[in-house]
Amino acid sequence: MKNRIVYVDCIKGLSIMIVVLIHVFESSICINSVSGEGGAWHSLTHAFIMPLFAFMSGLFIHGFYNLIDVRSKFERLMIPMLTLGVAYAYMKGHSFVEYAMHDFKYGYWYLLFLFESIIIISFVEYIFEPFKF
Repeated sequence: MKNRIVYVDCIKGLSIMIVVLIHVFESSICINSVSGEGGAWHSLTHAFIMPLFAFMSGLFIHGFYNLIDVRSKFERLMIPMLTLGVAYAYMKGHSFVEYAMHDFKYGYWYLLFLFESIIIISFVEYIFEPFKF
């Protein structure tokens, strides 16, 4: 098993729980986080806690140089995003095109964000590989 940094895992877990609680709280009191309703609550959660979650998710991310690793990440991130997102869109009466064009992919945007980050980091690491010491 890999050596893990316990406090980083704790911060990741805490930030995941807080993000889930924020989403549950916002949906239960009908705050539309996309339009910015919610005043100070919205400002606090979306200016600090959500970026903390994104930062902690990508803290130890690294690129992949071979297509097998990229394919594995595609299967773990994009296939669930597409299948669950499209299923949700159809249940709400929307088409695949509406799902694909929706800014937040009906809540599944984060999986796309992670996959895009991996692709970009892989490209940058590949380009700068000859310059490593």
